[in-house]
Amino acid sequence: MNEQQFMDWNAQANKKELKLSRHEEFVRGLLSKQQDFSAAQIHDRLLELEPDLPVTERTTFNFVQYIRQKYNLPKPPINRRVYESVPELPYGKQAQVDFGEFTMQTQEGKNQKVYFMTMSLSRSRFKHTYFLTVPFTARTAVIAHEESFKYIGGIPGQIVYDQDSVFVSDENKGDFLLTEVFQRYVSERKFLPDFLHKADPESKGKIENVVKYVKYNFLRGRIFINNDVLNQQAIAWLERTANKKIHGTTKKSPVKELQNELEYLKTYYPVSQINPLKQYTLRKDNKVCYKGNFYTVPTGTYKGRGSKVFLMQESIKLKIYLKECINGK
Repeated sequence: MNEQQFMDWNAQANKKELKLSRHEEFVRGLLSKQQDFSAAQIHDRLLELEPDLPVTERTTFNFVQYIRQKYNLPKPPINRRVYESVPELPYGKQAQVDFGEFTMQTQEGKNQKVYFMTMSLSRSRFKHTYFLTVPFTARTAVIAHEESFKYIGGIPGQIVYDQDSVFVSDENKGDFLLTEVFQRYVSERKFLPDFLHKADPESKGKIENVVKYVKYNFLRGRIFINNDVLNQQAIAWLERTANKKIHGTTKKSPVKELQNELEYLKTYYPVSQINPLKQYTLRKDNKVCYKGNFYTVPTGTYKGRGSKVFLMQESIKLKIYLKECINGK
């Protein structure tokens, strides 16, 4: 590149960065609230704000560096772990499921904890995530699986989990005993669940930390509106960023790799009675009658005539859900 070519290139780069100048206060605001925001995450937020953003991620990186210097907002140092590469698995063989939780801020400035399940195909790295505002149970985790299979468009032969009480009722000499709800679901869907032992770092090292990716590239700095909106925002993020960007290990786009993987996945079809909870009328005194006995729910649950709750009996436990909780709101 001669001197004139360099000057032309530099002028063009400056023009691109000028296109971001109208977003200066927006970017400054993000960095002021969350100084460890990465340029990649800010680029994603800009795409969320302006889907036809006419600049590359590299241009955004340069602009973010400019904002950091201008307003003295340096990025805190981070400790990077070193990972060893592992052989790629065949298409359709395996997916990974992980659970996470994160405390968001509401529009009123209050804390709102959200819980989520991620599913990632081990070969293509195509991902899905599903959010709730209450901790997962085996039953709601089954619903999350269904949402993931539907989004992916198929079912892998094996799914790898951490040892988790949502699915595991006991461990007998190294063998995991599944909860009744999850055992029925596995039998229906016909995939092989594989649970990692807590003291098995070699196996754990083969699994990417999708939970961390969701926390720091999607949730961090985001305002919680309600659970429906959060799930809609998550799908939009998956489509524009998480499943679209070139993956650092495979050097391929997950959404494009999914097209190769789909033919090796089991066909997805909806199953009935994934959530067979029975609806019961709630009394004015915030009590519900079940098999001749009355059970009290928190004061204020009754919202007027027609108020309902959902009941589910598992072994000796009776679980009572609000409709909002079942729907993840």
